[in-house]
Amino acid sequence: MKIKNRLYMSAGFSIILVVILFSVVLVTSDRIAEEDRKHLLLMNVSGGIAELDIVTYDYLLYREKRMEQQWYLKFNSLREILEEGAKEEALIPIYDDYVALGNLFSQITTNDNRVQKLIQEGASQTKIDAAIGLGERLVAQLLIASQSIVTDASRLAEEAHTEVTEAQRLAANLTLMLMTILAITVTTSSLLIARSISKPLDKLTKGAEIIGTGDLEHKVGVKSKDELGQLAAAFNKMTASLKKITASRDELNREITERKQAEKALRESEKKYRRLVESLERDYIIYSHDMQGVFTYLSPSIVNVLGYTQDEFMGHYAEYMTDSPINKDAERYTNAGLRGEKQLPYEAEFWHKDGSRRHLEVTEVPVYDNKGNVQGIEGIVHDITERKRAEEELKRYSQKL
Repeated sequence: MKIKNRLYMSAGFSIILVVILFSVVLVTSDRIAEEDRKHLLLMNVSGGIAELDIVTYDYLLYREKRMEQQWYLKFNSLREILEEGAKEEALIPIYDDYVALGNLFSQITTNDNRVQKLIQEGASQTKIDAAIGLGERLVAQLLIASQSIVTDASRLAEEAHTEVTEAQRLAANLTLMLMTILAITVTTSSLLIARSISKPLDKLTKGAEIIGTGDLEHKVGVKSKDELGQLAAAFNKMTASLKKITASRDELNREITERKQAEKALRESEKKYRRLVESLERDYIIYSHDMQGVFTYLSPSIVNVLGYTQDEFMGHYAEYMTDSPINKDAERYTNAGLRGEKQLPYEAEFWHKDGSRRHLEVTEVPVYDNKGNVQGIEGIVHDITERKRAEEELKRYSQKL
């Protein structure tokens, strides 16, 4: 399999795992938020019913119009909260019981008015006692209904709290599991790809050293069907050609010339391979610019990272920088590099062609001429936008937990 395809497969699998991880975080966060809202609502209901009970006892004790008005004011306030919560099926019974509670209190106040009227009209004691008895039964029903609402609300609040705890535990376990799988996958794929490249490169290096000593019988044993295998085949073809050269002085000179050409071809092949690897890097840009900050070279990967072609971006780097505060440090680092000072990697923010912002990590070194004077900057840019977003998401998620 081509090295390019291996890199694509590794990157694709990692992206899939990251998408799954973010999906789990979003789903569990929504669930936790919903259960938290439900738990808070139920706790408000329980507290509101307790306050309503206090107003009820005050009314039953004094039977004043002011107490009745306070009761209805508190009742209506809590009813608005329950009407919003009644959108959930589990809260509909509590809402219905609460409406029934209001009806019972209305019956109690109506009966109290009737008792007062009977007393004022001089009705018989039997009628008065019957009305008072009805009021006592209604009060008992009211207190029982109130306690039932508190019990149901407390039970549902506890269930909501349990759901939140369970969702948090599940989210933590899934996140840990997916992060572990992602780390193992990235590490394993990186090691395998590095191994598949480093071993053939070692064989090519040793083969070049052996052939350089004059052993034209040596064969480079790289049988892979990737770019390195093609390079090894070119090596073996080169040595086979060299074997046909005679040992005469003229032929020896020609052999020396051809060997130098072969070495040049090898260097060109190595350069070609490096260019191939560079072109495969979807998240990196290789560049150089002069003392005025105008780009003199941009790798083709510029279109993958920032959306521009090489020709479109071939201007002054400041033209594409955003207004982010970190770019002030970026300009300072670049100016220091132009003075010949080596700089640590730094971060900058550039505009993508589609208008989005891209967070970049920049590593650059000064370039000198034959007299030791700085003539420009060469560097490599790594697009770390997705990594920064992932860090922010995990940070926000950790803060929620």
